[in-house]
Amino acid sequence: MRLSEGLVIPNWRGPFESVEYVLLLILLLSLYGEAFPYGIPLVLPVAVCGFAWFAFINRRLSLPLNLGFVLLQLCFAFYLLGIIHTSHIYETNTRDLRNGLCVLLTSILLFCERTPLDFLLFRDKAQMTGALAGTLLAVIGLYKFHLMASGQMLQLLWVDGYKYPWGTSLTVDYNFYAFAILCGAISCLFCFSKVSSIIAKVMYGAGFVLNIMSLSLSGSRRGWVTETVLLMAVLFILFRWIFLSLLCSRGGVFLSQQRLKALTAIVLLAAAGPILMEKYLAWFAENNHTDFESEKKDLQFRFSTLSDPSESFGPRISRWEFAAQLLDHASPVELVFGQGFGYLDLFANSLNITRKHTEAATWPEDYPHNPVISAALYSGVIGGVIVLSFILLALFRYVKQRHIDVYFGILYFASLWFILPAYNSLFSGKFFGILMLIPWGMPPGGGAIVSVDRLRLRGPGGSVWS
Repeated sequence: MRLSEGLVIPNWRGPFESVEYVLLLILLLSLYGEAFPYGIPLVLPVAVCGFAWFAFINRRLSLPLNLGFVLLQLCFAFYLLGIIHTSHIYETNTRDLRNGLCVLLTSILLFCERTPLDFLLFRDKAQMTGALAGTLLAVIGLYKFHLMASGQMLQLLWVDGYKYPWGTSLTVDYNFYAFAILCGAISCLFCFSKVSSIIAKVMYGAGFVLNIMSLSLSGSRRGWVTETVLLMAVLFILFRWIFLSLLCSRGGVFLSQQRLKALTAIVLLAAAGPILMEKYLAWFAENNHTDFESEKKDLQFRFSTLSDPSESFGPRISRWEFAAQLLDHASPVELVFGQGFGYLDLFANSLNITRKHTEAATWPEDYPHNPVISAALYSGVIGGVIVLSFILLALFRYVKQRHIDVYFGILYFASLWFILPAYNSLFSGKFFGILMLIPWGMPPGGGAIVSVDRLRLRGPGGSVWS
């Protein structure tokens, strides 16, 4: 008799019996961890431990074979090709390799979600915990802003070599604080639409208002643009809902119990939000002890540049033009297979950057702030085409499978506004690579997933497609 036949394993594994809890923790740390001043360096340890658990103890892992996983492998392989062409390892390479390993391990865990129920549980928990995490960050950011108005600063937010982050942002990179808050606002909206209790609706609605307030005061131009798009979408959905309700009123069913709860929550939030915002800004204008006038001028300038793309994208455009010069002077072999990461030195020298603020950086580093252009530099036109294809195919996959899920698709679309003018590679951060892989991990089918409860009635392996 084999040992495994008589072995009784106690039920102490808890939630880690299901892979969606590990994926959820990785996703939360990736999306919201960069909103903290020093980040949360736990994503890779969680991914390694999760991989080891499900590979060697739970034995649920299998190697995924689909186009998304193949493209990820190719992107990573061409990144390694760029390192081979480089005389030394930059700090940027060390970070990207660490993030790339995390994304690779997460991709294998992601494809363990074999049933529609697994994916639904992962998605619903991501929405609920995302709403909580985003709202918590928003509250901390608003509290930090309130302390600044009182002349106090949090020592935790000071980073050597950088000025204290102004506004609600907890980091000097206010764009990715804004992205985390934006994810929290989107998560609150999805949770608001699902819950039936009026108390729960008011709570998620209040979370949405707090996230919007914090996003408005973060100082991020990309945050302002995406916030405007989000609010316009919310208004469109709201007016559409009212219009459809008016049509239904002809049949005498205008205010059902569910519609009445939603309408009550919306009215309460619509009345309370602007009042609280107006009162707080009035208090701030009278009592703040910050160098508000200089910061106000900077914010006004940043806001004014939104109407002039050449002004707001000036630094990016100059970098892209310099990258075009490097590609123009490359040899045919370098043009096809890349020049390595020597361009990090060239960009730093062209911008008169001596060295990074961190003590670990030995060489000055800068880059085009676009992952496709960077890929064309370090791995050639072939590598650039592969990276661009991966980005576009992931977007196409989300659109194609919108009947299955739109939550992660919206997060991915929003991330493009922050990633494309910022990253050096697909592995400069963790959350973007994970969001790119999620549409390839969705359960196959041709119909819509309705709810977790409906799936439970049919059983984990049952078909949910109409």
